[in-house]
Amino acid sequence: MRKQMVYILLAFLVTCAVLSALMIHIPFIMEDDAYEKFKTTTEKLLAKKVDKITKHSYKQGDLYQTPEGKIFGAWDYGDYCIVQEYPNDKPVIRNECKYFSYDTAASYIEKTSDRKVLLDDTEATGKDITKPFSSKKYFVGENPDNYLYYSGSCYRVVNIAQNDTVKVVYEGLANADGNCVDIADNNSGFIALLSWDEDKQRSGNFENSSDLKDRLNRFYREEKINTVAIKQPIDTSVIAMADWYIGKVKEGNTTLFEDIQNERSEISTQPFPMGLLNNSDYLKISCQTSGGKSTTDCSKNNYLYKSKYQWWTINYGEEKDAWFVTPQGNLLSDTIGYSNEYRFSGARMAFYLKADTLLTGSGTEDSPYRIVK
Repeated sequence: MRKQMVYILLAFLVTCAVLSALMIHIPFIMEDDAYEKFKTTTEKLLAKKVDKITKHSYKQGDLYQTPEGKIFGAWDYGDYCIVQEYPNDKPVIRNECKYFSYDTAASYIEKTSDRKVLLDDTEATGKDITKPFSSKKYFVGENPDNYLYYSGSCYRVVNIAQNDTVKVVYEGLANADGNCVDIADNNSGFIALLSWDEDKQRSGNFENSSDLKDRLNRFYREEKINTVAIKQPIDTSVIAMADWYIGKVKEGNTTLFEDIQNERSEISTQPFPMGLLNNSDYLKISCQTSGGKSTTDCSKNNYLYKSKYQWWTINYGEEKDAWFVTPQGNLLSDTIGYSNEYRFSGARMAFYLKADTLLTGSGTEDSPYRIVK
């Protein structure tokens, strides 16, 4: 009887061990099966061509097929998720599921962004429905989910304009696998240290008096960022020919509203594709004061702040002055070419995505917004 009890106990323990092993291995087997099913499904889809982005719905989630032969989307299995991001060719298994779709840039960003970091403009921050390239929604915070992957580089979405174009600014070269993880730091964001006005003698706005305009727009004409440090092709088909607010900003202003009014007192006479950020793009994120009254507090909780270099804005000041953001976080307007320190500052290239540009992704560092073709 005792022997029989021992055998029963041993059998029970063996059964428990087997079940435990199965509990460990079955989820992996199920994941592998689901992964293979996902791959087989996408291969079948790609065997047939489509002439527009086409949605395919399944029990586990939606997949999207593009005319250029890409699949993106996610299947949710509860404990894990199979994800294929645009334009990757291989799916990956993740613990958490992110649902992917696509839409025109402004609409997609609005739908996928946290309302705590994408704010509506007010009159105080420059809301003006009569100015098509003025901001109607803008990002705030120290590191919001406003990353865009574009042509091998990472950009930050600054605002959505009244005409639904989207203003972006260069952040740095993307990682090899096409994400923006750890790209942004206090030394990133400029394509080169350049002068606002090489001649140092002219006074006037960015369109008429700045060498930077010609340098930046040469990249557009050549379809390539071409500096000593960066050689990067760019897709110009998604860049809008924009109106730029290039007015003289007075140092004596005391409010952000006055600065914005000054900025918009002069609009480029001809649209052009590449420019720089306005004073107000930086100031409205945190301190919301004028450039002349700005302090180091403007650097706090501000994703555009850089502590390792100073950088030009698109606006000019009195006499031969141009505005720049200092490494301390305030704005200054000083004589162009006053010294090497002031003559060469970071050029943070900005442009507007066309309103009909299609986006997917989530705007995070590891899953930035991506342009869908």
